[in-house]
Amino acid sequence: MTQVWTHKATVWSAALLVNKETSFLFEESVAAFPKIAISEPKQVANATWSTWDNALPPMAWEYEITFRFEAETTDEAYRIALQEVDDLAARLSFFASAPVQVVSCGSVTNAPEIPEEGVEYDSLALGLTLAIEASELVIGEQQVKSLVNLLFGKERQQATLGRVERSMRWLQHSRLSANATDEYIGLMVAFENLAPLLGEPIKRYWRCNKCKQDIEACPECGESTEWKGSGNLAMEAFVCNVLHWQPERWSRAWTMRNKVLHGSRDLTVEDEAKIIDFLPDLEGAVINAIRHVINLPHKSMPHKLRQRAAIYHAHTAIKWKK
Repeated sequence: MTQVWTHKATVWSAALLVNKETSFLFEESVAAFPKIAISEPKQVANATWSTWDNALPPMAWEYEITFRFEAETTDEAYRIALQEVDDLAARLSFFASAPVQVVSCGSVTNAPEIPEEGVEYDSLALGLTLAIEASELVIGEQQVKSLVNLLFGKERQQATLGRVERSMRWLQHSRLSANATDEYIGLMVAFENLAPLLGEPIKRYWRCNKCKQDIEACPECGESTEWKGSGNLAMEAFVCNVLHWQPERWSRAWTMRNKVLHGSRDLTVEDEAKIIDFLPDLEGAVINAIRHVINLPHKSMPHKLRQRAAIYHAHTAIKWKK
């Protein structure tokens, strides 16, 4: 039987994401689940960050996040709760260009605010470990409005929203990765999901490998050899024309992507060093591509934006009565 579950988590951000007086409440007029509420921010004076250095400020902004969603079983509720935390962390970290630390994950329960006497309810306890590394940046009011739109999926074409959602999930996966190669692939997949939204594909034709000239018609039947360019071309145009990468750098990044995904050759120590070198720029490309799609300004990314975390999948189910 489908039940409504509630999950609360506490997160810290190194950036003030909303005005102190602002909070995002449940929209009761919207019947669909899940619903998300974000509390007014509270300042934390002596924040202790899970990080490898002391680059983060000793001050943070604390938000209490409440998720309300539907699920039929305790296992499904547990899975959805973890996914909601992952997704929201990706959104907040992305818009702030700053770390978001999940300080605590409360229990997930199907108990209403006022439990009925004698009725049994389920509570699931979540476990959490994490580590993050990033720089500080404050965002403005216009970005906050975009954050609300993205959280609730308002006024977005479903195809566009779906691609942005997938891209942001892969962006978050890259940040949850403990291995640089996994991060690299996560970022490339996140970028490729956005490729059709960055512009019309460039027309392409057969090309001779020897003379490098386009063959616009088949020499046998005369039919056009035109085909729509792959996502690689849209991605290349974006990073080179908008973010001012050198074309050679993108070519090397794409070649490395093929080498890792297709596994045609083993990765050398030099390859692994190149992968690590590409990560900051590639992450910046993904985030700026998302900004481009939702009409936010392009920004130079902080030198350190890497967030690594792991929510371990173990839970305890408790039966309780009022």
